[in-house]
Amino acid sequence: MNPRTKRVLITAPIWMLLEFFLLKYIFLLYGGINDIYTLGITIILGLMQTIPMLFEEKKSRVITRFIARLFGIWEWITVMFLIVTVGIYIIKVFIHIPTNIISLIFIIVLLIGVYAYYNVHHIILNNYTLELDNIKEDINIVHISDIHLVQ
Repeated sequence: MNPRTKRVLITAPIWMLLEFFLLKYIFLLYGGINDIYTLGITIILGLMQTIPMLFEEKKSRVITRFIARLFGIWEWITVMFLIVTVGIYIIKVFIHIPTNIISLIFIIVLLIGVYAYYNVHHIILNNYTLELDNIKEDINIVHISDIHLVQ
């Protein structure tokens, strides 16, 4: 088993715990749902995280790559939802926020999460040719910046 798969299998229960409570508190903003449903969603998300890793280790498949990509997008959105949910609960202590405003905030965060995931996984390569009079030989210069992806 490669180190990435081990890392995913070790961190999956922690992510699932975070997802359960995050979903629970997001649903509470809308009146709440039964914890069994939240647990079911959490288990599905946990399976989306772990199963593709196990299958990809043996042979790469389109469906497992697709599921892994969906979960990758969900990971980005989870972090953003966590920040926004904490912010909403803090603001709600002082003022009432209508449900339609909360929904709009979550939709915007969802769109930003998908956009951020897309940008981090599509590398932009720019080539420039500089002509300098005082340098006689060819020199290749590589500049790499804004690398935030750990996976």
